[in-house]
Amino acid sequence: MKGISQLHSAGLFACVLAFFLIVPVCGCTSKENKKARHLEKARQYAEEKEFQKAVIELKNVIQLDGDDDAAYVELGEMHLKLKQGHEAYQSFLKAASLNPDNSKAQLKIGQMLLLGRKPEEARKKAELVLKSAPGDVEALGLLSGVQVQEKDIDGAMETLKKALASDPRDFNTHLSLARLLFAKADHKGAEKSYLEAIALNSKSSTPFVELSRLYTTRGELEKAEATLKRMIETEGENYRSLQILALFYESTGQWEKAEKTQLLCADSSQKDDINPLMSLGGFYARRNSYEKALAAMNKALDIKKGDLEILSSIAQLQFDFKHFEEAAANADKVLEKDKGHLGANFLKGRLYLANREYSLALEKFELLTRERPRSEMAFYYKALALIQKGEAKLAEPDLLKAIELNPKLLEPRLILAESYLRERNKELARQQIEAAQKISPADVRVISLMGNLKMLAQDGRGAEEVFKKLVELHPNDPSSYVRLGAFYGAAGRIPEAEKHLGKALELNPDQRDAIALITGIYVQQKKYEEALKLCASHRRRMGADPQSLAYVSYLEGRVLLSMGERGKALEHFEKAIESDPNTIGAYEAVARVHLAEKRLDQAREQYESIIQRDPNYVPGHMALGAIYEQLGELKKAEEAYRTALSIQKDFAPAANNLAWILVETGGNIDEALGLAQTAKSKMAKNPAVMDTLGWIYYLKGSLLNAIGELQDAVQLDASNAVIHHHLGQAFYKNNQLEKATESLERALSVDQNFKGAEQARKLLKEIKAKS
Repeated sequence: MKGISQLHSAGLFACVLAFFLIVPVCGCTSKENKKARHLEKARQYAEEKEFQKAVIELKNVIQLDGDDDAAYVELGEMHLKLKQGHEAYQSFLKAASLNPDNSKAQLKIGQMLLLGRKPEEARKKAELVLKSAPGDVEALGLLSGVQVQEKDIDGAMETLKKALASDPRDFNTHLSLARLLFAKADHKGAEKSYLEAIALNSKSSTPFVELSRLYTTRGELEKAEATLKRMIETEGENYRSLQILALFYESTGQWEKAEKTQLLCADSSQKDDINPLMSLGGFYARRNSYEKALAAMNKALDIKKGDLEILSSIAQLQFDFKHFEEAAANADKVLEKDKGHLGANFLKGRLYLANREYSLALEKFELLTRERPRSEMAFYYKALALIQKGEAKLAEPDLLKAIELNPKLLEPRLILAESYLRERNKELARQQIEAAQKISPADVRVISLMGNLKMLAQDGRGAEEVFKKLVELHPNDPSSYVRLGAFYGAAGRIPEAEKHLGKALELNPDQRDAIALITGIYVQQKKYEEALKLCASHRRRMGADPQSLAYVSYLEGRVLLSMGERGKALEHFEKAIESDPNTIGAYEAVARVHLAEKRLDQAREQYESIIQRDPNYVPGHMALGAIYEQLGELKKAEEAYRTALSIQKDFAPAANNLAWILVETGGNIDEALGLAQTAKSKMAKNPAVMDTLGWIYYLKGSLLNAIGELQDAVQLDASNAVIHHHLGQAFYKNNQLEKATESLERALSVDQNFKGAEQARKLLKEIKAKS
């Protein structure tokens, strides 16, 4: 019994031991099988381009085996396919930490570092791999990319040649070398490398497209076209390849071929593919064919009904072609379904800007800067909203951010340069102007700003050279002669000013800045007959344009008034209103003449009678408002202007004058600002409007905006004492005492008894006491 029992125990122990030995083996086998199945599924999903499903399967692999560095590399590659850069980078880092010898992981990290503009760190990764594998083509490719960022193009080319020595049939190396040769203007060498790349992989469109671009650069358009057609023969007629050909035709001005190819794209695409139709719409939009563009996009919307991206694109098209109501309606439809839609919010912001609803615009652009912190245009438009609100100083950080995100953006630099010039900050202005010169060296605005900078630095000779250069670069642009003429006028060099302003008028008889400046010079010199002859001469040259004739009549009235010829002046002012009811200064001039002649009551009765016959006669309400102002009946004047605006909501003269009354009577300053900006949008070059807007900026404490507007107004109406006075006050408040003194003294030299003369004298005494 004892022996049997011992035998039984020994057998039992052996069985138990066998069980414990077998179970782990079975468990391991099961685990490896699961891992293999997940890995196989992941690769199958990747092949089917279902990358998110592949990510899930690879995570299952890693859950089963957290030390599998190869799985982490594959996971990183799937994240890259999904444009999930951060997740991809973390996966490659994990793979490299698990296995520092995993060259694929190290190179992927290096490539991402290079994309992040970190060439020093990327170089370390390339050199790490090359240390153990000196001929590794991918590592040599990474190193050449590092050298390009380091601006060592020759070194990069040598590195690529080493890669070719290691593998003469590597497609990417030939392509990279072709690009560098193209950049070095070695077109023959680049052509050879592109052709070798094509021979190695004719299924890739990239070398075809880039070779075509090379031929285009050389002016060999037939070769460029043939190269793209060869690409299409290789790939087959698909949307992508046809689109490339269409864009080539468009870029080379072959409009009929471009349209034909775009239509072929749309016709040959699958019925549910809206991309060709949207591309066709974009083509027509670029050709300024709104109806055709809209039809193509609406056809796309019929295929994908309610698609928010298409609807947003249609709204953008409508905005670009100034169909603002339709654009707003479609943007609202998008936002009803997705209130966070960035494209629609951006468009709404721009619509609010166009409608001068600056606070609402600001809300939209603030949302965009939060959601798209890398969007330079979001910051730029946010800055514009702040500037229009009269908060220019607050806009400065957003303008600087826009430039940081896109250093080649010109408009923010121009705004900053103007702002710094107003602040008399020569160094900051110089930085922005010089950067702008690199972007657009021949731009009239850029050159003009450089001239203004020279003037600020009291470098008269330098300023003259800059403005002369402007004329050389733009000999057919009247504004370039106006700027040079204005410089000579400010320098007291009257004959030269007359010569260049006269040239501006030869090029464009309706160049109002030139007419105003020359007339102002003649009036200051009391050369009244010459001023009138100038006006008469330009009246003959302008033809029958109502606005131009009205402007000349108004100037003639101003000259006659300076001569003391009130009756004749009145005739010209009334003629100006008859020709163009928007001639804002003429209304006030008529009222002033009537006041001087002590017959305002008669004039008022005359206009009241006209309005009784025609209640919707806007000029009548406008004239009546001006008369009430002269009588000191500001409440009635306000009513008259509001009536005019109720008939024509954007009537600039009434908007300007109502804004001024609100300022004078302590009314709503924000309403006044909106009205003044309405007037400015319609009459951007009117000194009275500039004065109103500038003074409102002054009252709101936006001194840089105020100074800018008032300086522009003074340039256009140098004989207006009130504008000089306002500019002097703005300079004083901005602690620019020398400039303030100059403006205040100029105001008193123009008119010793203007409204505000005593205040100007008092302020001059205060400045002298401080000096």
